[in-house]
Amino acid sequence: MNKKLVSYACVFICLIFNVVIARAALVDKNAKPVADISIILSLGDATNAAGFSDDMKKWYSHQLKDAMQKRMPEIFSANQVLVNSTTVLEGPPLGEKWPENSDAVAGASYVLVLTPKYFTSKPTIFFEAVLWDVQEKKMVWNSFPEMAVFVSQPLLRTQLLTAKILSALKNDHLITLKTNDPIDLRGEPITTYFRFTDDR
Repeated sequence: MNKKLVSYACVFICLIFNVVIARAALVDKNAKPVADISIILSLGDATNAAGFSDDMKKWYSHQLKDAMQKRMPEIFSANQVLVNSTTVLEGPPLGEKWPENSDAVAGASYVLVLTPKYFTSKPTIFFEAVLWDVQEKKMVWNSFPEMAVFVSQPLLRTQLLTAKILSALKNDHLITLKTNDPIDLRGEPITTYFRFTDDR
């Protein structure tokens, strides 16, 4: 293979990597701590997910969405973060667009929008979590948590994803957790779950 071509390719990959690292987290240092939050799940579908079987695509569109709508606000609340509402927004994922037509923004100080960024054949889902200041309609924070797909564990996978989001918000001084680490509904630290752990 042409050494010069390989060299150019390496430089290109490094540039991409640096951009990804630079975009890994936005934090507005002037943002006030989160007192209350509304959650918008703008998940789209997995129709074009590379490496996902038909069963995984159905799981994403049904079981996972249902689990997220149920478990995410439960975990936020268990960690003493007040949740006003949780809304599943149909249609294409919002990404970093302001949720203009959603009722979820009414009465909330902050809105957290969760959207998928891309899917991998591992299979893994990479999400983007965006925090909006409702009054200013301004994006003040974002993070890129990932979820390993286990179709038998939509609730546990959601717990792990939510714990990553809570930890990132805490590390950026936007929330204060009940304990040092995110806890589950039993008051236990959320940790790695084995593949054979019962979903709960």
